[in-house]
Amino acid sequence: MEFRELRSLLVLAKTGSLSETARLVHLTPAAIHKQLKHLEADLQVPLYEKADEKLRLTAAAQVILPYLRDIAGQEESALSALEEWKGVKRGLVRVGAGPSLATYLLPRLLIRYHEEFPNLDIDVQTGNSAQLLSAVENGALDLALVVSSGGVEASSLHLAFERAVEVMVVTSLAEVPARVSLKSLAKWPFLLFSRGSRIEALMTQYWNSHGLSLNPIMRFDSAEALKATLSGKLGVAMMPSYAVERELKTGVLRKIRTREAALVMQVRALTRSSGYVPPALRKMVELAKEML
Repeated sequence: MEFRELRSLLVLAKTGSLSETARLVHLTPAAIHKQLKHLEADLQVPLYEKADEKLRLTAAAQVILPYLRDIAGQEESALSALEEWKGVKRGLVRVGAGPSLATYLLPRLLIRYHEEFPNLDIDVQTGNSAQLLSAVENGALDLALVVSSGGVEASSLHLAFERAVEVMVVTSLAEVPARVSLKSLAKWPFLLFSRGSRIEALMTQYWNSHGLSLNPIMRFDSAEALKATLSGKLGVAMMPSYAVERELKTGVLRKIRTREAALVMQVRALTRSSGYVPPALRKMVELAKEML
């Protein structure tokens, strides 16, 4: 059985006419007749008969008629759901970000996205860059926000956009000059992110490019823990500007300017390399471009 044949039989039950059924389903009467004869052959029962000037369903067809109505209702519901999905009125977006990005940048985006598309489900995951990019590659995530390693990402990933972010030297120590050279800065106790993170690698490369090396007294996998320790009058640190906005405004931390050019990192938004982007994901990317 084919669905179009079942639909034609359902319409015939209402019209009692091959020609009217053909008009409603946009086929010829001969095509409708062929469909119904094929359906009768499949079911091995007659499905309609003449009654006066009209056609009516046989008792066998009346048995399956309620089920045909259920099938037609399911088709209508399915098409309605699809139209809602196309119009970003339903669906699921799975977005991942590194811990600091998920803490400082992602919440604003998620709040705005939910305000515009309240019926969409959003699944948020955090992890390191390798985990997030692998999840995008294998289809477990739709979008990943990561710090660029400076190289090209895997060919299976699509760079939706990237944004430049300044990495600032910050401290709570009053005795650290407002402007220093990196060499002079190196004498102060230094707090750094954990080994293996992309941001830690970028900072290490930055110092090495100036002929200096970092010898941190502490390492952190949490920007909040790093800031809390830094605020207790312990040394200096380099942190993305988005992570210290509040502390700089309230005076808990202050920015130290270096004589060398500031370190600038790239935040990347990556999706799978495919020819089709679901509407809900497309809207998420568009909004991220606007806000991040």
